[in-house]
Amino acid sequence: MPERDAPPDPGKQQPLLFCPFCRECFEGERECPEHELALVPFDQLPRDPELEGSDLPSHDEPVSMFEPRFGRGLVMAGVALSAIGFALPLLTITTATQTRTFSGFETATGPAPSVWTIPFVAAMFVWILARRRTPLEMLGARLVGVVFALAPLVSLVYTVLKVTKSAEEQSAQTGRLLEVGVEYGAGVLAIAALLLLAGSARLGVIPIPRGGPSSPEPASEQPKTKR
Repeated sequence: MPERDAPPDPGKQQPLLFCPFCRECFEGERECPEHELALVPFDQLPRDPELEGSDLPSHDEPVSMFEPRFGRGLVMAGVALSAIGFALPLLTITTATQTRTFSGFETATGPAPSVWTIPFVAAMFVWILARRRTPLEMLGARLVGVVFALAPLVSLVYTVLKVTKSAEEQSAQTGRLLEVGVEYGAGVLAIAALLLLAGSARLGVIPIPRGGPSSPEPASEQPKTKR
């Protein structure tokens, strides 16, 4: 019969275990050398004592789809403003005989299809909020969120420059008045993009009470070995 406490096979990768008291990670150990407590897998760690007595979730505890904390509220506000701004006046094109105003939707279906980036990014953030529900999952979406949030700003600048340059070229060729103006919808969309950017940077960040670290991760990511 094999020994009950036989040493682990060095050729076999051992799972990382954590102390339930200090939450440190130890490799190749069954008990915490400092606290003499049995080590447990990461998913069996008890709730962080810093979070006890508060309504803050643990790192792997899912939150509501409409939870406004942890950066989610800023992202929701950015998504809502993106939808509103897409329906507001975005560009005005003036000729010698008339002035026509284009909403974001009309601009996307007309002179600048690149504006479709704005509703696409808003839809992607809705998907992120629906799928990334735990603080740890939200932390993993921060980088992609920041990249997505920059896309509407790039699209707005590119659209205005492209349409303005095209109008100037046509005006020079025909000798007729053709001017492009930017409407207040562009400002709303810019604010929406900034909200998405700020929210993405804070996704999953838990404000630990009593000045603790603002992260749901364990106290140490590097395993310790017995000396």
